[in-house]
Amino acid sequence: FTYQYHHNYGSPVINQGNCPIRAIEVSTDGRKVRLVTDSLKLGYIHEINAEGVYSEDKKLLLHSTGYYTLNRLPDGKKLTITSANRVSAAPAHRHVPGETAPVPGTSAAGSTGKNVNTSPVSWTGSQVQALTLKTKPGLKYDTETITVAAGSKIRLTFVNDDDMLHNVVVVKPGTADKIGEAAAGMGLGAERSYFVPASDDVLFHTRLLQPMSEETIYFEAPGKPGLYPFLCTYPGHYQVMRGILRVTAR
Repeated sequence: FTYQYHHNYGSPVINQGNCPIRAIEVSTDGRKVRLVTDSLKLGYIHEINAEGVYSEDKKLLLHSTGYYTLNRLPDGKKLTITSANRVSAAPAHRHVPGETAPVPGTSAAGSTGKNVNTSPVSWTGSQVQALTLKTKPGLKYDTETITVAAGSKIRLTFVNDDDMLHNVVVVKPGTADKIGEAAAGMGLGAERSYFVPASDDVLFHTRLLQPMSEETIYFEAPGKPGLYPFLCTYPGHYQVMRGILRVTAR
């Protein structure tokens, strides 16, 4: 796969494809593996997932997924495919678990559930509390605490006036780190789900917004008073780009 190269920060994964494995040969000392694969591309990033590979003392790899940009095909003797090393059926290409899992309540059009982009027909203007959230430099939201009454009807507009991609994900109390870590492990297909894990701990969210864009979502505040974190789940952001939705009793 590769990325679009432009002046904006970040890009969706593009031109993604598979590199079927045709042969596998392990060195005599058990420390190296040679793979014969199809469809390698110069200048492209290649992912290899070695999940399930154990060391001699039965320990799993600390990091089972690796990425390598192929800039040059090296010279040297090619591995000959034999009956001993041939892969009879190419292993299914896969990424880390959950990368393509749909996020409940979302679709390309917004639909219902956790990412609602149109005001419910039963809501009237006087019932709705309109809120606006923006960004500021240093991976920050411009508002750290938003206070709403339990069960109130909320129209939240997120304005991404930064030069990076961001979203807003409202989660259950005490689950911000869990959701941020889950988003970081979603794999290459994560952008299709806006880097929002399919989890019951996620209450409401925007899509992943490009710089200088905005989105409005509608939701009812939780019925139980408490402190509900909101965070940006784009990889590397969740540790610092956070705030609190403070829900008070009516």
